[in-house]
Amino acid sequence: MTRRLGAAVAEALAVGDLIGLEGDLGAGKTVFTQGIAEGIGSNEPATSPSFVLIHIYTGRITLAHIDLYRLSSIQAEELGLDDYLTDAAGVVEWVERLSGLEPDLWIKFSFLSSEPERRRLEFSSLSERGETLLAAVARTVSND
Repeated sequence: MTRRLGAAVAEALAVGDLIGLEGDLGAGKTVFTQGIAEGIGSNEPATSPSFVLIHIYTGRITLAHIDLYRLSSIQAEELGLDDYLTDAAGVVEWVERLSGLEPDLWIKFSFLSSEPERRRLEFSSLSERGETLLAAVARTVSND
């Protein structure tokens, strides 16, 4: 289901969208991102970029997959996030370690349970675009 939810997000994802993911190790953040990468039509399987910080996947749109696990904190400006979002959508794992984000640019998925067969997610957005994206995801998921 986590991967399918990611694929549902991919259907509505556009260049400039930023998705923040937070949750414990093993909570499903990378599996969710794998669904997004598959959903945009990437031929490359998504893997965790913990050691290299950023992986780029191409398909219907370009996806910048960023993992901040190894960093204690970083400014969005230091990361060059704006540069990526000019021609890609972004997914940031461990988004709570990123500061200096414009709150209206992103939506957040919080993975609250890491039980193997059961996950609880909370979605939040502070922007009109984020609300539109979440509504599209809700429609896709409710049709499954």
